[in-house]
Amino acid sequence: MPPSDRQVDSALNRAVDWLKNQQAEDGSWPGHHRRYADGGRTALAAWALLAAGEEAGQPNVDNARTYLNALDPGQTNARALRALFSAAIGRDARTQLDADIHWLMAGQRGDGGWAERRDAGPSNTFSTSLAILALSDAKQASMTIPPEHWRRAATFLTATANDDGGFGHYPPGAEPVRVRGMSHGSATAAAAAAAGAIRRDGTAQIETTQRRALSWLATHYNVNRVPVWPWGDRPDFAYRYFLIRSPQTFSPLVLAGRTLDNELARRLLSAQQRDGHFNGQPLAESDVVATAWAALALAEARRPLLVNRVLVGAHRPASASTDMARATAWVQRELGIDAGWRDVPADAPLQLLRQAPILVLTGRGAFSLPASARETIARYLQAGGTVLIGPAGEDPVFARTADEWFRALMDGYGSAALPDDHPLLRVSNDIQGLAITAIASRARRRVFLLPGRVTMDWQRGYDETTADAFELLANVVTFVTGGAVDGRKFDPTLQRAPAIEPERFIDIGRLMHDGDWNASAGAAEALSRALAAAISVGVRSRDVRPNQDIPKDLMMLWLTGSKLDGLMPVHRENIDDYVNAAGGLLLVDAAYGDEAFYEDALEQVELIFGSSSVKPLTVDHPLLTGRFGGGIGSDVTTVTYSRNARQKLGRADGAPRLFGVEKEGRVVAVLSPMALSAPAEGDPPYDAYGYVSDDARRIVLNVILYAYAARHNALAD
Repeated sequence: MPPSDRQVDSALNRAVDWLKNQQAEDGSWPGHHRRYADGGRTALAAWALLAAGEEAGQPNVDNARTYLNALDPGQTNARALRALFSAAIGRDARTQLDADIHWLMAGQRGDGGWAERRDAGPSNTFSTSLAILALSDAKQASMTIPPEHWRRAATFLTATANDDGGFGHYPPGAEPVRVRGMSHGSATAAAAAAAGAIRRDGTAQIETTQRRALSWLATHYNVNRVPVWPWGDRPDFAYRYFLIRSPQTFSPLVLAGRTLDNELARRLLSAQQRDGHFNGQPLAESDVVATAWAALALAEARRPLLVNRVLVGAHRPASASTDMARATAWVQRELGIDAGWRDVPADAPLQLLRQAPILVLTGRGAFSLPASARETIARYLQAGGTVLIGPAGEDPVFARTADEWFRALMDGYGSAALPDDHPLLRVSNDIQGLAITAIASRARRRVFLLPGRVTMDWQRGYDETTADAFELLANVVTFVTGGAVDGRKFDPTLQRAPAIEPERFIDIGRLMHDGDWNASAGAAEALSRALAAAISVGVRSRDVRPNQDIPKDLMMLWLTGSKLDGLMPVHRENIDDYVNAAGGLLLVDAAYGDEAFYEDALEQVELIFGSSSVKPLTVDHPLLTGRFGGGIGSDVTTVTYSRNARQKLGRADGAPRLFGVEKEGRVVAVLSPMALSAPAEGDPPYDAYGYVSDDARRIVLNVILYAYAARHNALAD
C-alpha cells in the first residue's frame, strides 16, 4: 500500500525541521562538496524548504536569500539552483532571477551544454540539466527565453546520448579517460527531465532523445539506488528527484507501468532517519544535500493532481503529445495553483481516478472504453468528478459516439449545448465562439464535450490564436474546484479498493418524489467513505417510496433535490408514522441550494409537524457541537461556505444555516436551505449555494449519528 497523505506530510515537516536546524547564523548551509559550491548547497536547501511548503517570508528562507544575494557565483550549478530558488519565491525575487538566467544564457557553450564552471572544463549532463530546468521555471515565471537556447540545449542532449539511449556524466570525447561516461541512472534521469522541459517549451525537437532515455530508465528501473553506477559513492537522492521528473510531457509520474509517486514516496519514507534527515554517501551527497533532494522528491510526489488523461480507442493520439503538459502549465501559472497531471490506462481503478478532479478523454474514431471502465467512470462522476471529452482534432465520429456512450452510461442524462451565460464560459475568462455540449442531469453538469480544435490548440501552445482553449481549461478548473485543488493524493479512503467494505453499516433512505429525488446520487457513498475512515462503520442508502410504509430500520430519511412537486397526504402520513412510531429522523436539504425547492419542502414539513414547528438550531445545540452520544459527533458550529455562498453571504465561513423540529427532547427533522447533497457527493457545481465538501459531510454525518444515538437512547454527552 502507498503511504498516506499524513505520513508524507509528516516526513516533509521533519525534513524541513532538520534542515532549519542545520542552517548557520549567516543563512547558509555550510559544506565542502565541489558540485554544490559557491552557494549551491544553500540555494538547494532553501529551494527544498519552499517546495516542502515553507512561505517565502519566513526567517529561514529570508536569511538564505540574504546570504545568496550577496554572492557572485562562478559555478553553473550554483547559478541554476539560485534561479530555481528565486523562481519558487515568485515576483519578489524577479531581479535576482533575471540576473541568474541571463548569466546562464551567456554561459551556454557552443556545443549547447553547460560546464560546471563557465570558464573551465567540458559541458556535462548534470550542469546542463540544472540549467535547462532553471530556464524552464523562469519561463513559467513569465521570463522570455530566446528559442536558440532551447535548440542548442536539445542539440547537446541529442548528441551526447549513448548508443543505448542513456547518459553518462560527461559526453563522448570530453576527456582522455571518460569518467562515468557509461550510461547510469543519475545522468539519464537528469537528461530525461531536462528533455521534457525542452519539449514543453515547444521550440526544439527532442522527443526521440527523451523517449530513448525513458526506455533506458524503464529497462533499469530502480527506486532504491542509482542503477548501473560504475564505482564510488552514488548521488541517490538527486537521482530520485530527477527520476520523478523524468517522464514529464510523456506521462508524468508513470514509468515502466509503475506509479513513481507511490513507489518513491514509500521508499523515501523508509529511508528517513528518526530526526528527519536522510543519509547521503559522503563523496556524492552530504546529509544536507541528500535531505534537500529527498524533500524535493517527496514534494513532487505529494504534489496534488489536476488532471488524469486517458488516450481512448484504437486510433488514440500518441502518448508523447504535449497538449496536457502545456495546458496545465499555463493554468498553474494563471491561477497560481501547484498541481500536476498524468496519463492513466483506460481501465484505471476508481481510487486512481479519484486523485484528480478532472478526467480528460481524448482520441480519434469511434469512442470506446473497456467494459470494466463503465462502472468505474459512473462512480467517478457520482463521487463528484468531471469528465472532459476532447477529440484529437475535428472528428465528428468521436464526438457523436462519445455523446452516445455517456448518455447510455448515465441514466437520465441528456446532452445540450451550454448556454452563453453558463459559468463554465464566464467564471474566470469570457469565452466566446466555443460550442461546448454538456451531458448532464439538472444542475449536475459533469461531462463536457469540447470542440475538436481545443486539444489541438493545447498541443500547439499558447498564443493569441489559441488563447480561448487555454482560458477554457482555466474556467473548468475554477468551475470544478473553486480554484483550490484538493490536496488529497495518498488518502487511504481513496486508495481503498472498492470491494473492501466496512463490516457494519448504518442504513438511511432516499425519499423518492416526482422531482429529481436522486440528485447527487453519490453522496451516500462519499459519506460512507468518510465515516468508515473514522470509525470503520459505513453508510448504506436505499430508495424509499413514500406511498408505502417506510422501513423502520432506517436511521434517517433524506428528502433532497432541486424540484419538488409536493407530497400526497398519504406520503405525509407515512413520514409522520416513521418519525413518531419508529423514532426516525427526516433530513431535508436543497441539493444545490435552490430556494424554490427549500420553500416547497418547508411547506410539506409544516403540514406534517405543524406551522410553527420549524425553528433555527442555535450554535450551542448538541447536533452542531457534536456533544451527543458520548461526543461522537463533529463540531460544526463554524463551517466554510462554497464559492457561490461566499459571494452571496460576503464571508468565507460562519455558522451553518440549519433548522429543526423537536419533539420530546429530540430533533425529529433537520432542514437546510443551503446545499448538503451536492457538496457531500464531491466538489459542488460552481453555482451551488452551500458548504465545502468536508463540512457538508460532517453536517450530514452528525445528523445520521444523532439519529442513531437517539434511536438507542444515547443522546447524552
